[in-house]
Amino acid sequence: MKFRISNAFLLALALIVFADVLVVSRSGKPDIAISSGSIIVFVLRGLNLREQSTGIVVVGILFALWVLADNGGLLESSWSLWTLVGFVLALLYALWERLFR
Repeated sequence: MKFRISNAFLLALALIVFADVLVVSRSGKPDIAISSGSIIVFVLRGLNLREQSTGIVVVGILFALWVLADNGGLLESSWSLWTLVGFVLALLYALWERLFR
């Protein structure tokens, strides 16, 4: 398997989100469903044999930041705009190749 920096970066994002869940679980209550889902998709993309595009890495970074901010309590979960932003980021991340070929 050839080393690809974009794939390694996505694996690093999975580790960061996992570490955040461990830290937040001691002091607060992280959103386990969103965090575990993001970890799974980051690992799956990171272990993919093809190199990931820059767009996927950028959307992955934005999605990871959204998850970290949500777990840290920086986003008000009652405000539906942040939920919509997270949903759009997740869709962009999942469907990037189909949307932008």
